[in-house]
Amino acid sequence: MLIQLLVTLFIVLSIVSLITRRQRGQIGNAGFIGWGLLWILIGVAFWLPDTTSFLANMVGIGRGVDLAVYIAIVVLFYLLFRLSLQIKQQQTQITLLARKIALQEKQPHDTD
Repeated sequence: MLIQLLVTLFIVLSIVSLITRRQRGQIGNAGFIGWGLLWILIGVAFWLPDTTSFLANMVGIGRGVDLAVYIAIVVLFYLLFRLSLQIKQQQTQITLLARKIALQEKQPHDTD
């Protein structure tokens, strides 16, 4: 019973945080919908574990928990891929900005 209360509380707080971030403009529509659906699915899988077993059997996987683990791994790898792309883009932007600043500092200043 305690674990159910804790997990439910965590899911609710995560959704409230998500709504707050959306209202502040810190997350876009796609992110809001994606993360919202993820938290709702986690809640459904937690409270109705037979649902995951049913879905697992539909796709040919033996247990619902195995399906949940497979999906979690795929989602984590996708998020890691997206993060690596964003980090690379930021590194490129920082490099370009550093070059621009270095060139500005190297130019002689007008002393009138």
